Parts: sequence; structure tokens; C-alpha cells
Amino acid sequence: MLKKQNGMTLISMALIGVFMAALGLGVLKILPAYINYASVTSIMDDMSREEKIKNKNPKYIRGILYKKLDVNNLSMIYRNKGAFKFSKIDGGYKLSLKYEHRENLVGNLDYAVVFDHEVDLMVK
Repeated sequence: MLKKQNGMTLISMALIGVFMAALGLGVLKILPAYINYASVTSIMDDMSREEKIKNKNPKYIRGILYKKLDVNNLSMIYRNKGAFKFSKIDGGYKLSLKYEHRENLVGNLDYAVVFDHEVDLMVK
């Protein structure tokens, strides 16, 4: 009597390996964009609690923000024109961040992720 064979074939293991490698490549390519976003939102949230911005105008606050981004090697975000916007609210300003990170994934396949964050900066 013949036994029924169980298990994976070499081809199926190779296909799973290719799939896992592609998934790993995607994660390694996209992860830095999310790490940068987490750093920027942390800087923005810290600025909302900072005493140095009391009674200051948006130009001064923008200068402080850009210095903090430079220290964290995130200057590519503020070079994106219109990424940071100030709007007046009662007692201060609303600092909004909206930018898109676009990069090549592999070959002619690109990815784009859009990030959006807002904080209230009370200056009075």
C-alpha cells in the first residue's frame, strides 16, 4: 500500500521565500518614512508645551521648529514648500503639517505615503 506524502514541495518553499523577501524589502523601504513622521510629530507636540514660544510670532516659532528639525536631520520635510502652515486661533496659532513622502520601491514601482498632523500653540 502506498503512503500519501505530506509537506511542501521545493517550489512552494521557494515561492514563500520570494514572497517573504518582497514583504521584507517593502517594510525596510517604507519604515524610515514612518520613523521620520514620528520624530516630526514628537517635535511638534513638544513645541506646544514649550515656554520659549510665549508671546512670539509665527516667523520666530517657525525658526525654532526648523532648528529642531535640522538637529534631527529632518530638513527635507521643511524644504517641501507648504508642509508647515500656521493659522490663527484664540490665544495662539494652529501649526499644521501635511506632506507626502514618495520614493522608489523597486524598478518602476513607487510608493507614496501622506502624513498629516496638527498642534495648537498657545502663545498668550
